[in-house]
Amino acid sequence: MACGGTSATPDAGGDAMPSTVDGSADGSADVALPIDAGGDAVGYPAFPASGMPQVINNGGAVLSSPTIVTVTWTADPNEAAYEALGDAIGTSAYWSATTSEYGVGTATSGSTNHVEITTTPQETMADTALATFIGDQVNAAPGSGWPVNTPETVYVVYIPEATELTSGGKNACNVEEGYHDEIFGGATSHIVFAVIVEGCRGTQDVVEFSTETASHEMVESATDPHVESDLAWAGFDENHWSWELWQAKQDELADACEYFPDSFYSEPTLSGDWLQRSWSNAMASAGHNPCVPAAAGPYFNATPLAPDAVMVTSGMQSITTKGYSIPVGMTRTIQVGLYSDAPIAPWSVSVVEGDGFTTPNTPHLTVVAQQSAGGNGDVIDVAITTLSTKASGVLVTVLSTFGPLTHYMPLVVATE
Repeated sequence: MACGGTSATPDAGGDAMPSTVDGSADGSADVALPIDAGGDAVGYPAFPASGMPQVINNGGAVLSSPTIVTVTWTADPNEAAYEALGDAIGTSAYWSATTSEYGVGTATSGSTNHVEITTTPQETMADTALATFIGDQVNAAPGSGWPVNTPETVYVVYIPEATELTSGGKNACNVEEGYHDEIFGGATSHIVFAVIVEGCRGTQDVVEFSTETASHEMVESATDPHVESDLAWAGFDENHWSWELWQAKQDELADACEYFPDSFYSEPTLSGDWLQRSWSNAMASAGHNPCVPAAAGPYFNATPLAPDAVMVTSGMQSITTKGYSIPVGMTRTIQVGLYSDAPIAPWSVSVVEGDGFTTPNTPHLTVVAQQSAGGNGDVIDVAITTLSTKASGVLVTVLSTFGPLTHYMPLVVATE
């Protein structure tokens, strides 16, 4: 099962990044081109974006021409909004931006692909029971009123707020606000479905939450549909184990953007629906904002310079990756290079152990950045002392902040 959801909300315009590309309020102040040690102007980005991962292709099938089936309960007052999203998203610029790079084409839907359940929503439903229900209805199609399954079909099921979905006997919102999965409908048949749980919205508007989550799950259902049998686009490349740590191994394309506040925005061309941006390998490797469609303004971040080949472990698996080897009791000064893809005023930089959101209960390192701000082309020294060992590697995160927006660059320290 692959899961995802929302974690932040931008402003009403959908972009957390200021529209100017400099430090002024109105964009009137120019930003001087950075100069390297030889007196030459530095380009944009100043450093290769080598710290950015690639989501890997595991060889599984993608949905090259998806059919989106929207499944709702007629008791849900938001039914029409969800059907409208399913009908329009597959021909939108959003869909092309988030999926075409990975071999997915236009998605179709329409009234013949609307399933409207007229029974009263259950008060409680287990996710296993929901999967059984979906499988039974699809296997009974068309007599059940559900469209017949094809190799390109995705059933997108919206669980009304009146229903508590549970997983392992507990409220599913503890682990999954939305998810996508597959059921085996026969020896060669895959039933691909996504689930959006309205009751996980917290204080967020229910439609805003649900369409954001649905866009996340529809992108992943198309780019990694057979999550139980034949993975497609999932997992970061081995050189970037630090991103697996930072993402807590949530590593499909939409997962890779769900922790960035500017990944959630209102899309005017889709009736103002709120959507989630998704990861682009091409944009990431070029030093641009990896989450597409791109937010307004320059993209800025930091990249690790001259990392080592190090070995860490995950369970019983040994992984060779890029990071920094610092044995227990030793101090090492590493360097990170700052880059932006267009002119922007200097931004603040901090470096911490952990993911940048929470503080580790038991620190394994002391981390001291020698400079707290910089811009494209600057290099910052970071002194790291290892206090204790951790076989999986210790996560360190560089935070680059400009105005309301922070970008993150995870690093891994090998302590053995």
